[in-house]
Amino acid sequence: MKNLKAIYLLSLFSIGFSSTRAQTHRYMVFLSDKAHSVYSLDEPEAFLSTRAIARKTRHNVEIDSLDLPVSTTYIQDLASLKVDVFFASRWMNALLIQTDSSTLLEVANRSYVDSVVFIAPGARLTYENIGFEWPVTFEEPNNPLESSELQLAMMNAHQMHEDGYRGESMLIAILDAGFKGANLFEPLENVFNENRLIAAKDFVTNGGNPFLYSGHGTSAWSTIASDYKNFKGTAPKAAFILCVTEDVASEYRIEEYNWLIAAEYADSLGADIISSSLGYSGFSDVSMDYTYEDMDGQTAIITRASNLAIKKGLLVITSAGNEGNDSWRYITAPADGPDNITVGSIKSDYSISAFSSQGPTVDDRIKPDLVALGQGTTLLTSNGSISQANGTSFSAPLIAGFSAGIWQIHPEFTNLDVVDHLRNLGTRFEDPDNYFGFGIPIYLIAEDSLIETDTTMLALSEFASDGISIYPNPIFGNTISIKTDSKIDIYPLEIKLLDLKGNNVGELNVLKVQSGGLISMDISKIRAGIYILILSSDNISRKIKLIKY
Repeated sequence: MKNLKAIYLLSLFSIGFSSTRAQTHRYMVFLSDKAHSVYSLDEPEAFLSTRAIARKTRHNVEIDSLDLPVSTTYIQDLASLKVDVFFASRWMNALLIQTDSSTLLEVANRSYVDSVVFIAPGARLTYENIGFEWPVTFEEPNNPLESSELQLAMMNAHQMHEDGYRGESMLIAILDAGFKGANLFEPLENVFNENRLIAAKDFVTNGGNPFLYSGHGTSAWSTIASDYKNFKGTAPKAAFILCVTEDVASEYRIEEYNWLIAAEYADSLGADIISSSLGYSGFSDVSMDYTYEDMDGQTAIITRASNLAIKKGLLVITSAGNEGNDSWRYITAPADGPDNITVGSIKSDYSISAFSSQGPTVDDRIKPDLVALGQGTTLLTSNGSISQANGTSFSAPLIAGFSAGIWQIHPEFTNLDVVDHLRNLGTRFEDPDNYFGFGIPIYLIAEDSLIETDTTMLALSEFASDGISIYPNPIFGNTISIKTDSKIDIYPLEIKLLDLKGNNVGELNVLKVQSGGLISMDISKIRAGIYILILSSDNISRKIKLIKY
């Protein structure tokens, strides 16, 4: 075993570290066991928060050896070799180290070391804690009247908020690049003032200031957390953990391990949901690249990490990727995970965004799972503008916040129950594909039980097969058009339009076929939202969801 490890390490030198002068790089050290642990599964409160234990207990998630911290004896022994041990992974029983390459053979020859893997060149990690302070006052953003109404209305999330489900009691971890500017502007002020930022950590540099660089995480987070004038996130009253795992300066596999360690950190603090707007396929070092054949739900490091997070009870929401226009075309890891929710992007007219990565996985599973508005998404930028931007990076957090509200409604659900339920709420649940997945999830009050009829909710295509066409849907104007085939006998026909509380907001009684079989219904007096159109006669009984903007 020792010789094999030595040969592996020598191969690392031959491909990039053959300099006569030792260089400092970053590695993962995988350990053989957790011997000499000072922790016990009988006392989980020593390594998990009270909230984490409560969540696991509530959802029958076993606390097992994966939860035990890495052996402090092994950490101390490596430190005696002048090796800097920055992070430990409980779930993979490994240590992330930064060290002079001259020490590697000595590290590998330790009896408790299974393997040492090169994950990134150079010294990026520091023990210097830069820290940060809250501002005394938060600044007003540019374009303060910009609205997020469209991205909420597409899922009926504004109604979910009115019904009291805004993320209260839910803890969401955001794993992303930096959060520059997030602590400076009013859209996110309430999170800070109400002490709903539970923790914030930079796993890229260990420098202590997650607000120092990159505004990508700021923009993603704001689509969930903003609680400002017309700009509302999907879970504006949730609590949050911010984790910087993506190094915007380069692309190496260390970022996948950063994600793993951050997910463990979130789990230990009791997070319910991980929202991740990151994806990996190609790297700065091509030897690290994945192929499409690796998108099988179990190969990529970050996908394996996501699977472990799900096993530990977290709901993982991840972006599909923006490779739809590229030669790669497909989803990127961890979007290939079997039990996460992978989110693609649609435009305001409900068509798919050209850049949105598509499925299937290599083992032919449907991906993405859901879609949301990712083209023209309203968000906060790092320079303090409320603006619009494109990417599945912004459709994914919309779904993460939406899922927080759904879990509030169903606290008895496990994370996998929420996954199934979100798919069931999708507009394409009965006919998913590898562009839209199961469609856009739509919040229905009391899960649609408020609209008790003898009819079954149908898709537009099913109406068409009955000789009935309903258009447009979604509706951007003030008229619904219903066209019927002259050969079908459906008259007299009763038409009702219900809101999601079951209130009748529009009604027509048509005694006989109209000219050309076309019926028009005025909806100018109803507001934007989700509605149910019901057609009833002696021969048919049909209903369909309609969306008005």
